[in-house]
Amino acid sequence: GPLIQAIEDEVDEIDTAIMYMHTPERINGPRTATLSPGDVLRRVGESRKKVMGMYRLLSNKADVVKGFAKRCNEHWEVAPKSEIGLYLGDIQDHIMTMTSSLTYYETLVFCRYF
Repeated sequence: GPLIQAIEDEVDEIDTAIMYMHTPERINGPRTATLSPGDVLRRVGESRKKVMGMYRLLSNKADVVKGFAKRCNEHWEVAPKSEIGLYLGDIQDHIMTMTSSLTYYETLVFCRYF
């Protein structure tokens, strides 16, 4: 969660910097604190590495949780199936939400501008 939030904040900052770079000076006023295109590109690259690292960490987790839930439900005498199944379903939903968020962030900055 906190890593995804940090990536979201960084993507928002990059998006703002890129939009500011492409907005005429007469609208924004003097450009005293803008990032150079090279700095923005470097930040995009660093953010992309973070996003791809998170993808690697999350890629198979949803399938593992789903398989674990199935195994628990098949052997219900070992574990209470309703409680474990609901809990694992929530975990799987959370993983899918994080993966969807990463896809959105990647599309927002990395694909829209480059």
